[in-house]
Amino acid sequence: NISPNYVKMDIEGSEYKALLGAINIIRCKRVKWAICIYHKHEDCEEISSLFNKFDYKQSFSDGLMFVRWDDNRYPINFPYFRKGILRIQK
Repeated sequence: NISPNYVKMDIEGSEYKALLGAINIIRCKRVKWAICIYHKHEDCEEISSLFNKFDYKQSFSDGLMFVRWDDNRYPINFPYFRKGILRIQK
């Protein structure tokens, strides 16, 4: 019956899938989140939209990150400058 009160996610592009698996925590608990959103271009929109459904307040880290590396797990496409961290709380 232990429930987290803070979750930090930096799981190399799997953040959105992990959040879908944690949907009951998102829906029912007052948890603060810090989620990396720079791995995939669509992460910013998808993750922000997910939390919008449950009326969370959101803010982004200041500035942008330059993202470019050779990794076969997923391609890093334009834009290479992306927001880094999405902070979320009820």
